[in-house]
Amino acid sequence: FELWFMSAKPDGVILYNVQTDVEMEKADFLSLNLEDSYLVFRYDLGSGMADIVSPEKITLDVWHKVEVSRRQKQGMMIIDDIITVTGSSQGNLNELNLPKSLYIGGYPGDYHPSSGGTIGLRGAVQRFYEDGVRVEDLMGSAKSHKHVSQYDGIPCPSYDNPCNNAGVCLANLNDYECLCLEGYLGRTCDTEVSEINTDGPVSFAGNTHHRYPNKVNSKQKCQRFNE
Repeated sequence: FELWFMSAKPDGVILYNVQTDVEMEKADFLSLNLEDSYLVFRYDLGSGMADIVSPEKITLDVWHKVEVSRRQKQGMMIIDDIITVTGSSQGNLNELNLPKSLYIGGYPGDYHPSSGGTIGLRGAVQRFYEDGVRVEDLMGSAKSHKHVSQYDGIPCPSYDNPCNNAGVCLANLNDYECLCLEGYLGRTCDTEVSEINTDGPVSFAGNTHHRYPNKVNSKQKCQRFNE
């Protein structure tokens, strides 16, 4: 799993799932929490818990990227593409038995006593990836939700849109990109196309590109060369 999140408070459940067909104390679970501003990734396969904790506190009110993964007993957490923490569950069991429902930002029932969860996230989630695939439309794709609203704040607040000329602001962690209306270009859509020499050279910045139609519509035979 990969989440882009921001928290206003030092404690809160970011990701949670628990086995529901057995007694709570014996249930498998997986949780990603903030605890006193430390990121904590825990899971229990039924024979002993893994407890993977960030080495330092994260900054509140700032967007962060966290990736958590598990391969049998081994687990890993990567924070902001910089910090990597690993750990392992105890005992001999290797499988995690969980229902298909996964909870982001909190849980409607009681938390597993070993999960560390006590209260839901008080912040926001910008993106969520499962098996490397981004979940589009976080609000609309959820099976259910409770008291969840659309986030309006940095880096793309509606009250202070950084994109000019009706450009659409697209959040990218703590940065943004502007989707400009036709006729405007530039980082903040402040340059009219008429001001640009369209026959001149074009500039690339490492995260930009041009897309052109492919005019080769059929396969062509390779030319043979005599040795």
